[in-house]
Amino acid sequence: MLAVPVQRSIILLAKFIVVAVWSAALFHSDLDRRAGMGALIQLPGGSLSVILQGSALVAATACLTIAVILPFAVLCQRGARLPAADGVAMLTLNRDQYSRISRVGRYFPWAVPGLFAQAKSPLTQASYGSY
Repeated sequence: MLAVPVQRSIILLAKFIVVAVWSAALFHSDLDRRAGMGALIQLPGGSLSVILQGSALVAATACLTIAVILPFAVLCQRGARLPAADGVAMLTLNRDQYSRISRVGRYFPWAVPGLFAQAKSPLTQASYGSY
C-alpha cells in the first residue's frame, strides 16, 4: 500500500490543508492568550464590542497571511526542493521590508497583511487586487 504513487496535486492539497489548519490553530491560540492576559491585568475598556472588533481584525489578518504564504507551498511542490522555496521566501521577506520603508508596501502582496494589521498606511483596492 505504501508503494502506491500519489499525485502531486493531492500532496499540494494536503499541504494547503495543513497550512490552513495550523494557521487557524495559531490564530485561536494567540487570541486566547491575548484575551487571557487582558483579563489577568484587568485592562480597562474591555467591552464586548472592542473584543469583537479586535478579533475580527486578527481574523482578517490571519486570512490575508494564509493567502500570501500559499505560493511558497506551490513553489516547494513544483520545485521538488525545499531550498528553492526557502530562498524565495527569504528574498520575499527582504523585499517586503524594503517596500514598507519606501512606502510602496501597499502594492506588494506580502506587505499587505502587516500594513492591514497596523492600519497605519491607507490600503487601496489595488492593494487587495495585487493578490
